[in-house]
Amino acid sequence: MPEHGVTALLLPVPGADALLREVAADYPGAVRDGVPAHITVLYPFLPLSEVDDPVLDELRALFARRTAPRVEFALPEPDHGFVALRPEPLEPLRELTDAVRSRWPHLVPYGGSHGDDVDPHLTVAMDVSTSDARSIAAGIAGHLPPPAVLEQAWVTGYDGEWSVRARLPLAGRPHRGTGC
Repeated sequence: MPEHGVTALLLPVPGADALLREVAADYPGAVRDGVPAHITVLYPFLPLSEVDDPVLDELRALFARRTAPRVEFALPEPDHGFVALRPEPLEPLRELTDAVRSRWPHLVPYGGSHGDDVDPHLTVAMDVSTSDARSIAAGIAGHLPPPAVLEQAWVTGYDGEWSVRARLPLAGRPHRGTGC
């Protein structure tokens, strides 16, 4: 469970919500309650008490300068009770995180628990057994979400439950990386 007052910057992926509901139905507890399908830009972000109008204005300007990336999803091997989808191309998503971190360099993805640099991903299941992770990955392999244009970033905060605090549009036509 996250700490009260923690925030995150997310790119919602509505086309993957049904997949998460299916996994949650078969594996209770594997999917975080109340959190829609998303790719994390940065978690944790600033404490909720510090996410004021000037910070939101900076984020709004930062995201407005970025082209909405178009991604497709691939399924990597499950890893230690964790199943995620890999968005392709990764580079526009890494650039978003790098842009946020260049403004707030003291913030490290996942508090540094997975190193200083974490590949963008869409979490499907976590904290499951290795055998369940393999079963989940095998079960969803043929049912990946459709390609998505990530048109918004959300500032979310936790105060007993996760809620969207701000919706920040990305600008322009979708960025089409190699292979998309």
